[in-house]
Amino acid sequence: MNITITENKKNNTVVVQATADGDITKKDAASTGTIEAHLRENNIKFGKCLKNDSVCNRNGKMNGEWVFELDNNKKIVVPVGKKVDKPTPPVVSSKGAKRTRKSSKAQR
Repeated sequence: MNITITENKKNNTVVVQATADGDITKKDAASTGTIEAHLRENNIKFGKCLKNDSVCNRNGKMNGEWVFELDNNKKIVVPVGKKVDKPTPPVVSSKGAKRTRKSSKAQR
């Protein structure tokens, strides 16, 4: 897999072009996740993905292009892993609670 990274500071973008190997006996593929990992390895700070693509030499698609925002102000490139949500509050049992029935009709 040949990967070319071009930083365009005028447009504030990073353009990544990938070309898969033409030999179909060897699996050669790339998706947005593998391209993001490649950018992290090269210490390129990037933001959100503006253009997605995928490449797989078994499907016949040999070239792909991804466009990311160039982010020079961030210290953390992109968070990796699962996001930790706030724990859910415990379920409160309604045993013993008196419920009243409200009706739009006048009570008799």
